[in-house]
Amino acid sequence: MPHPYWLQNAIRRNPRSTDADRSRHLPNLAKPQIVTAVQTKPQRKRRLIRRERPYWASCRKPVMDWFDENGFPAPGDGGQAGLERYVADVLAARGHHPAESTIRRHVRKWIDEYRAGVDNGSPRGAAPNLLIE
Repeated sequence: MPHPYWLQNAIRRNPRSTDADRSRHLPNLAKPQIVTAVQTKPQRKRRLIRRERPYWASCRKPVMDWFDENGFPAPGDGGQAGLERYVADVLAARGHHPAESTIRRHVRKWIDEYRAGVDNGSPRGAAPNLLIE
């Protein structure tokens, strides 16, 4: 009968088991003995690649239409919260219920895209050009 797997590993890793006569180093399986086995490291699990759900692409068009009607929200005016509620309602009507943080992340991305298109690429938070006379 072959040895259990953990015992085979311990025998293989034992430096004394490299002798020609290995039988004297093998434990007697009739009586219980304590054998320390060296365990190998567990392999890391590979993470799946995150892909954007297809319903976000279909939700982008109504949001851009909302921007055309209302403009992009200014910081502190509460417009982003209204837009997030609008996005949640649009997605709920289609049977999707993403987390609030996910909605907020996509809305922030769409606001930046719209602002870049309207302001000819000026980044978020950039100060307006000041004329000194």
